[in-house]
Amino acid sequence: TLLGRPEAAATFQAAEELYAAKDYEGAIIAYKRFLKTYPGSSLASKAQLQLADLQLLQGRWATAFGAYQKLITTYPNTPEFEGAVARQVLIANSFLHLSRVRVLGYAVPVPGITGAERAQKMYEAILKNAPYSIYAPITQFNLGLAFQRLKAIRQARDAYQKVLDKY
Repeated sequence: TLLGRPEAAATFQAAEELYAAKDYEGAIIAYKRFLKTYPGSSLASKAQLQLADLQLLQGRWATAFGAYQKLITTYPNTPEFEGAVARQVLIANSFLHLSRVRVLGYAVPVPGITGAERAQKMYEAILKNAPYSIYAPITQFNLGLAFQRLKAIRQARDAYQKVLDKY
Protein backbone atom coordinates (compact mmCIF):
# COMPACT_ATOMS: atom_id res chain seq x y z
CA THR A 1 0.00 0.00 0.00
CA LEU A 2 0.93 3.64 -0.20
CA LEU A 3 0.11 4.35 3.44
CA GLY A 4 3.61 4.80 4.75
CA ARG A 5 5.46 6.10 1.70
CA PRO A 6 7.62 9.11 2.56
CA GLU A 7 6.93 10.78 -0.79
CA ALA A 8 3.19 10.73 0.00
CA ALA A 9 3.80 12.53 3.28
CA ALA A 10 6.11 15.04 1.57
CA THR A 11 3.56 15.72 -1.17
CA PHE A 12 0.81 16.21 1.42
CA GLN A 13 3.06 18.50 3.48
CA ALA A 14 3.77 20.63 0.40
CA ALA A 15 0.02 21.11 -0.10
CA GLU A 16 -0.37 21.99 3.60
CA GLU A 17 2.36 24.61 3.30
CA LEU A 18 0.62 26.23 0.32
CA TYR A 19 -2.63 26.30 2.33
CA ALA A 20 -0.86 27.86 5.34
CA ALA A 21 0.71 30.48 3.05
CA LYS A 22 -2.82 31.32 1.77
CA ASP A 23 -1.90 30.22 -1.77
CA TYR A 24 -5.33 28.65 -2.08
CA GLU A 25 -5.25 27.94 -5.81
CA GLY A 26 -1.82 26.34 -5.47
CA ALA A 27 -3.04 24.30 -2.51
CA ILE A 28 -6.10 23.11 -4.43
CA ILE A 29 -3.88 21.93 -7.28
CA ALA A 30 -1.48 20.25 -4.84
CA TYR A 31 -4.27 18.44 -2.92
CA LYS A 32 -5.82 17.24 -6.20
CA ARG A 33 -2.43 15.97 -7.37
CA PHE A 34 -1.91 14.23 -4.02
CA LEU A 35 -5.32 12.54 -4.20
CA LYS A 36 -4.74 11.39 -7.76
CA THR A 37 -1.31 9.98 -6.94
CA TYR A 38 -1.95 8.59 -3.43
CA PRO A 39 -5.69 7.77 -3.14
CA GLY A 40 -4.96 4.95 -0.67
CA SER A 41 -2.80 7.03 1.64
CA SER A 42 -3.77 7.43 5.27
CA LEU A 43 -3.68 11.18 4.54
CA ALA A 44 -6.12 10.99 1.61
CA SER A 45 -9.26 11.75 3.61
CA LYS A 46 -7.55 14.74 5.22
CA ALA A 47 -6.47 15.97 1.77
CA GLN A 48 -10.04 15.61 0.48
CA LEU A 49 -11.34 17.56 3.49
CA GLN A 50 -8.78 20.32 2.97
CA LEU A 51 -9.71 20.50 -0.72
CA ALA A 52 -13.41 20.84 0.14
CA ASP A 53 -12.70 23.41 2.87
CA LEU A 54 -10.64 25.51 0.46
CA GLN A 55 -13.44 25.52 -2.08
CA LEU A 56 -15.92 26.54 0.61
CA LEU A 57 -13.54 29.26 1.79
CA GLN A 58 -13.47 30.63 -1.76
CA GLY A 59 -17.27 30.72 -1.94
CA ARG A 60 -17.55 27.84 -4.40
CA TRP A 61 -20.51 26.33 -2.56
CA ALA A 62 -21.62 23.74 -5.09
CA THR A 63 -18.06 22.60 -5.79
CA ALA A 64 -17.34 22.36 -2.07
CA PHE A 65 -20.53 20.36 -1.52
CA GLY A 66 -19.38 17.89 -4.18
CA ALA A 67 -15.93 17.65 -2.60
CA TYR A 68 -17.46 16.89 0.80
CA GLN A 69 -19.71 14.35 -0.93
CA LYS A 70 -16.64 12.67 -2.38
CA LEU A 71 -15.05 12.57 1.08
CA ILE A 72 -18.14 10.93 2.57
CA THR A 73 -18.55 8.34 -0.19
CA THR A 74 -14.86 7.55 -0.78
CA TYR A 75 -13.73 7.57 2.85
CA PRO A 76 -16.86 6.66 4.88
CA ASN A 77 -14.81 5.64 7.94
CA THR A 78 -12.92 8.92 8.14
CA PRO A 79 -12.93 10.78 11.45
CA GLU A 80 -13.91 13.84 9.39
CA PHE A 81 -17.25 12.24 8.37
CA GLU A 82 -19.58 14.17 10.71
CA GLY A 83 -17.71 17.43 10.12
CA ALA A 84 -18.10 17.02 6.38
CA VAL A 85 -21.83 16.30 6.77
CA ALA A 86 -22.16 19.38 8.98
CA ARG A 87 -20.54 21.54 6.32
CA GLN A 88 -22.82 20.05 3.65
CA VAL A 89 -25.86 20.95 5.76
CA LEU A 90 -24.58 24.52 6.11
CA ILE A 91 -24.07 24.79 2.36
CA ALA A 92 -27.54 23.39 1.63
CA ASN A 93 -29.03 25.77 4.22
CA SER A 94 -27.29 28.65 2.47
CA PHE A 95 -28.90 27.64 -0.82
CA LEU A 96 -32.29 27.20 0.87
CA HIS A 97 -32.21 30.82 2.04
CA LEU A 98 -30.72 32.13 -1.19
CA SER A 99 -33.04 33.98 -3.52
CA ARG A 100 -31.00 37.04 -4.40
CA VAL A 101 -27.32 37.85 -4.61
CA ARG A 102 -25.50 41.17 -4.43
CA VAL A 103 -24.01 42.41 -7.69
CA LEU A 104 -22.34 45.81 -7.55
CA GLY A 105 -24.32 46.61 -4.43
CA TYR A 106 -27.73 45.69 -5.88
CA ALA A 107 -29.78 42.63 -4.92
CA VAL A 108 -30.65 40.68 -8.06
CA PRO A 109 -32.51 37.38 -8.44
CA VAL A 110 -30.40 34.25 -8.79
CA PRO A 111 -30.78 32.98 -12.38
CA GLY A 112 -31.61 29.40 -13.26
CA ILE A 113 -32.30 26.79 -10.62
CA THR A 114 -33.73 28.26 -7.44
CA GLY A 115 -31.92 28.03 -4.16
CA ALA A 116 -34.70 25.83 -2.77
CA GLU A 117 -34.37 23.39 -5.67
CA ARG A 118 -30.64 23.11 -5.22
CA ALA A 119 -31.04 22.78 -1.43
CA GLN A 120 -33.61 20.01 -1.91
CA LYS A 121 -31.20 18.01 -4.06
CA MET A 122 -28.39 18.59 -1.56
CA TYR A 123 -30.51 17.50 1.42
CA GLU A 124 -31.51 14.35 -0.46
CA ALA A 125 -27.85 13.58 -1.20
CA ILE A 126 -26.91 14.08 2.45
CA LEU A 127 -29.70 11.78 3.62
CA LYS A 128 -28.75 9.14 1.05
CA ASN A 129 -25.11 9.02 2.12
CA ALA A 130 -25.44 9.79 5.83
CA PRO A 131 -28.90 8.57 6.95
CA TYR A 132 -27.71 7.95 10.51
CA SER A 133 -25.56 11.04 10.92
CA ILE A 134 -26.24 13.24 13.91
CA TYR A 135 -27.33 15.83 11.33
CA ALA A 136 -29.88 13.56 9.64
CA PRO A 137 -32.94 14.75 11.63
CA ILE A 138 -32.34 18.45 10.89
CA THR A 139 -31.49 17.60 7.28
CA GLN A 140 -34.78 15.72 6.93
CA PHE A 141 -36.66 18.67 8.47
CA ASN A 142 -34.90 21.13 6.16
CA LEU A 143 -35.83 18.92 3.21
CA GLY A 144 -39.43 19.56 4.23
CA LEU A 145 -38.72 23.30 4.30
CA ALA A 146 -37.23 23.12 0.80
CA PHE A 147 -40.30 21.30 -0.52
CA GLN A 148 -42.53 23.82 1.24
CA ARG A 149 -40.69 26.71 -0.44
CA LEU A 150 -41.14 24.93 -3.77
CA LYS A 151 -44.90 24.66 -3.07
CA ALA A 152 -44.59 20.85 -3.18
CA ILE A 153 -46.93 20.41 -0.23
CA ARG A 154 -47.34 16.62 -0.39
CA GLN A 155 -43.56 16.07 -0.48
CA ALA A 156 -43.12 18.61 2.34
CA ARG A 157 -45.69 16.82 4.48
CA ASP A 158 -44.03 13.45 3.78
CA ALA A 159 -40.60 14.86 4.66
CA TYR A 160 -41.88 16.31 7.94
CA GLN A 161 -43.68 13.06 8.77
CA LYS A 162 -40.45 11.15 8.22
CA VAL A 163 -38.79 13.33 10.89
CA LEU A 164 -41.43 12.15 13.35
CA ASP A 165 -41.38 8.51 12.24
CA LYS A 166 -37.64 7.99 11.88
CA TYR A 167 -36.07 10.31 14.40
